[in-house]
Amino acid sequence: MTSQIVLINQMGIGVASDTLMTSGGSGGKKTTPSSNKIYEVGPDHSVVVLHNGETTIGLVSFELLIDEWSRTLEKPLSTVKDYAESFEKWFPTFDAVPLASSWIIHSYFCDLWQLFAKLLDSDVHMELLRADDLDKDLEQKFLDAINEFAQEVVLQRDKISGMSSAQSKKIIDDANEDVVEHCIAHIQSFFSDDFTVDWSPTPRMQEAITNIAQQALLHTRASGRIAELNFVGYGTNDVLGSHVRQIIYSAYAEKLNTTTYVEYPLTGGEGLANRSWYATLGQDEAMEAFVQGVSDTTLESIEYLANQALYENSEDVDEDIVSSFMESVNDHLMNKFTLPFVNTVSGLSVRGLVRFAEAMLEIESLRAASGSGTGTVGGEIDSLLITKRDGINWCYRMINDLDGEGHSPHPFL
Repeated sequence: MTSQIVLINQMGIGVASDTLMTSGGSGGKKTTPSSNKIYEVGPDHSVVVLHNGETTIGLVSFELLIDEWSRTLEKPLSTVKDYAESFEKWFPTFDAVPLASSWIIHSYFCDLWQLFAKLLDSDVHMELLRADDLDKDLEQKFLDAINEFAQEVVLQRDKISGMSSAQSKKIIDDANEDVVEHCIAHIQSFFSDDFTVDWSPTPRMQEAITNIAQQALLHTRASGRIAELNFVGYGTNDVLGSHVRQIIYSAYAEKLNTTTYVEYPLTGGEGLANRSWYATLGQDEAMEAFVQGVSDTTLESIEYLANQALYENSEDVDEDIVSSFMESVNDHLMNKFTLPFVNTVSGLSVRGLVRFAEAMLEIESLRAASGSGTGTVGGEIDSLLITKRDGINWCYRMINDLDGEGHSPHPFL
């Protein structure tokens, strides 16, 4: 996992990122120190790209892609959003290192069928694993399950514009992806690799799996191998520091499949553009808890306990009582924690912004190190500040620390 903090006020931007990379496989999680996660667009640009999530696409590093794209920019762009759009438009032109297109499609369907196996009713799942042959009843249970999965999960995702069913079929065919075999393999191995099935999917099952696979490629994916690129800084026309989040789901049909959000400056309400703002990228639940005074999980527990207490003491419960109680709790947290935090950030100097960002990241590193399991946030902390007038100034950059003295080390060292 990655933890990154972006703090913005009218004076500038403070950015901090951890440098620990976590990868997972059949052998469990592995952490690797000294991973760069902040990429400068270039000396003439007041924009950096923060990366978290999947490190490659088609086995090509995002760091390499961002570096090659930035070399094509002849001059600074007008807005930070223009930088994000420029990267997305440039991507299909990159052919110096061939993308492993078949791997992209295979990994896409790994995510899809793993999710289907996870959501499949356990009784039906075990029936499928224990059956010697498929009878009509079990075949129908499978068809009902996969069609429900399509309606409630696959088709609820955002539609990718400009994609057709014919294109989707061609992508699968070109990748030599056997979606039917892949789906059954994930059903078979979900509980244990010891399970084997002796039956073959019926023609109706094969048709349903194939149709859903083709539909899936027409939609973004909500989990699995997703990368985030966060473009932060100033375009030539930006008055306030800007942050644009680009979520990259995959790449096929000669383009990136992405969703792009303008996170800051805020719009839509009087005075919103003047408020300070912060972003936590990766490991955000702990930082959200720090800012609002309690985690969302704890708030859900409080609501549950309030409901339980009311129902235990009265058979006739007014549901508005709990809603009013939770509204009061949220108002209290807003006034005692969130607003003081926002007001503090609003009044900080740019140097203060970056030091505050570093401090928040150190808190998260300490939490990760002292918790159970593998600590997935840590290493040295890269940090920088950005202003409209002076551009980017690094406070600490691990890649430049040739003496290895470090900065903001692991909290237990």
